[in-house]
Amino acid sequence: MISALALYQIERRLPFTNFVHKFAGFAYIAYLSNVFLAQLLWLSFGKTLMQHSTLWGIILIYVLTWCLAFASAFGLHAIWSRVKPHLTFGKTA
Repeated sequence: MISALALYQIERRLPFTNFVHKFAGFAYIAYLSNVFLAQLLWLSFGKTLMQHSTLWGIILIYVLTWCLAFASAFGLHAIWSRVKPHLTFGKTA
């Protein structure tokens, strides 16, 4: 079902397809920081929160990890987009 929907969108060159493609690239970058951020949240306040309310602890850590991971992906992209044109990478003038 999902592949049929994707094929339909790709064949018709729908604008949503470009959005999905770009968002997938950010999802990979977010995935790379996910474990680090989850550990950071867990060690900073997650353990204490889980002792008071397990359900709210799981939900809050999950949502914050997801939000911070995507925020870091978008932030790194924005920083890299501004810095990259100023780098030479061994080019001689």
